Amino acid sequence: MSLRDFDKVYNNSPLHIAVENDDVQTVTTLLSNSAKLEARNSKGRTPLHGVTNYKIVKDLLAAGADVDALDKEGNTPLHTAILRKCVPIVQILLQAGADVTIKNSYKGDTPLHVAVDPLYRHGTMTQLLVKSGSPVNQQNNFGETPLHIAYKNSTGPIDRNIIKILIDNGADISVKNSAGKKPADHKDNALHDAVRSGESKDITKILMSKTDINFQDIYGRTALCHAVSKPGIEAGVIRNLFTAGADANIADAVNSSPLHQAVILGNISIVRLLLNAGAVVNKQNNDGDTPLHLAVKAGSRKAFRHYAAIVKVLIDHKTDLTLKNNAGKTAAECAVLDNIKKLFA
Repeated sequence: MSLRDFDKVYNNSPLHIAVENDDVQTVTTLLSNSAKLEARNSKGRTPLHGVTNYKIVKDLLAAGADVDALDKEGNTPLHTAILRKCVPIVQILLQAGADVTIKNSYKGDTPLHVAVDPLYRHGTMTQLLVKSGSPVNQQNNFGETPLHIAYKNSTGPIDRNIIKILIDNGADISVKNSAGKKPADHKDNALHDAVRSGESKDITKILMSKTDINFQDIYGRTALCHAVSKPGIEAGVIRNLFTAGADANIADAVNSSPLHQAVILGNISIVRLLLNAGAVVNKQNNDGDTPLHLAVKAGSRKAFRHYAAIVKVLIDHKTDLTLKNNAGKTAAECAVLDNIKKLFA
C-alpha cells in the first residue's frame, strides 16, 4: 500500500499527513491557513496523536490543539506518544497540562500503565509521569495497577528501575487485580528482587509495607532463600527478614532449605544465624543430602572456605551423622570418597 493509499484508507487530513511526515514547513503553512486542529481520521485520531516532532507539537498546542483529545480506543495524545517512546513529546504534553488520569477504553490503561508495560517501558517516561502526578495505584479494567503491569514480563528480567520508581512513589504491592493476584504474583515478589540486588534501603522499605515475607517464587524460593544465596549479603539483612517473620525452614522446589544454600555458599555467620533461628539441621533435599553432606562435599574444593568450621557448627547442633543420602552414603562416607577422588585426580 502506497502512502497515498494509506492516507485515503485512514482518512488522514492534509494536517495529519504533514504531521506524520515531520514536515514542519507544511504544518506551518496549514496552520496559518486555519487547518482543522481537531480533524479526525478513521481511527478517531487528531494530528496531535501522531506528532513526533518537537517544533510541530509546540506549534499545534500553541494553535489550540486539544491536549486530551480521545481517539476511538480512548487514547489521548499522551498515550500515543508513550506508545511511540517519544520522550520529548511526552514532556511537552505534560507541560501543557495533559491529564495523566485518563483511562483508555480498550483496557482502561492510564498513560502510566502504558509507560511501564514491558513492550513500551521506559524509565524516563515513568519518572516524568509520576512527577506529574500520575496515580501509581490506579487500576485498569482488569484491576491492575501500574505495578502489576511492570511485573508482567515472562520473556526476560523485570526492569528494576521502573519497579523502584513505582515503589518509591507509593505503589501498593498488596493490591489484588480482578483475578485476585498481587503485582508480584506475575513474576517474583518485589522483596525477592530487592534482596537479589542487595539494596538494604529497598529491603527495609518493602518490609515496612507488610509484604508477604514468606512468598515463594516459581522455583519455590522465599526472600530468605535468595538472601542466603547471595555472596556478601549483610547479616543485618537476614536479621531483618527474621524480625519480619521469615521462616527458616521453607525449602525450594528441590527441597533445598536456606541452611542448605548457606552451607553451599560457605557463609559461617549466616549458617549460625539460621541455626539460631530454628533451621532444621537434618533437613534432606531431593538428593537426600543434609546440610552436613553438602558441607563435607564442598570441603573437598580448594575454593571453599570455612567448611571445617561449618561442619563443627552443624555437629554442635546435633546433626545426625547416620543419615544417608539417596546414594546410600553418610556425610562421613562422602568425605572419605571425595578425599580418595582427590588423591587420584
